[in-house]
Amino acid sequence: MANLKEAEPAPMYDFYSKFYIATKNSLAFSKYCNQVFQKDLTQDGFSDILQLQRMIDITRMNATFDVLDIGCGNGKMAEYISDLTGAHLYGIDYIPEAIEQAQVRTKQKINRLTFQEKFIDELSFLENSFEVIYSVDTMYFSKDYKETIDQFLRILKPKGQIAIFYMEMSFDPSENKSKLLPDKTALAIALEKCDLKYDYYDFTQDNYRLSQLKRRAAKSLEMDFKNEGNQFIYDRLIIESLDENTNYDEYKLTCSRFLYHIKL
Repeated sequence: MANLKEAEPAPMYDFYSKFYIATKNSLAFSKYCNQVFQKDLTQDGFSDILQLQRMIDITRMNATFDVLDIGCGNGKMAEYISDLTGAHLYGIDYIPEAIEQAQVRTKQKINRLTFQEKFIDELSFLENSFEVIYSVDTMYFSKDYKETIDQFLRILKPKGQIAIFYMEMSFDPSENKSKLLPDKTALAIALEKCDLKYDYYDFTQDNYRLSQLKRRAAKSLEMDFKNEGNQFIYDRLIIESLDENTNYDEYKLTCSRFLYHIKL
């Protein structure tokens, strides 16, 4: 397969290449994930174990399912879900280092774990391949949500499901805040264009809690990150987290987070 970086410049490619090399052996990041998410799955987002369990319960994943993880990173989340449910997980990501780590780490589980280097917009799977397609904080890498969802629909089996954790943000005070509503987000608009009905689950308040917890955990491990030479990870965690003095009423005027669930 041609190197995806050579094929087309990808968003945050350099950061994530460095991130997955660093986190492979970072004790600081492992401690951080365990503190914030209850388990180290090399999470780069906002879904903890309870949120992942909610997705598993909603989709009723089991050992008969073929499931596609969009933007799997180093595959730890896909591996966790497969270990828990017995489902055959296929993970795709655009970072070669992440996919290589996933393949090496799970070579004893090749019967139910498959990892490939792919872009979110280039899903060259056969039609009717998957019972479930899920995305945990990765839809943002799509160039066109509708076109990406159309690809999901092509490769889903009849009565298949889509589950997407998605956050909408609005930091411009003059911007119409209706875009933060569950039926007005950019993703919801794309689902409507695809004539898809959906259920949604509001995780905005949970996201607020996790954002503050991320800041506390990162600060407690600042010297650990620095001593490892991973200051860039600490800096990123501080940027994307919340100060303790931010109240929820202020936060929900800038961010919302939902789990969208679509059943065909």
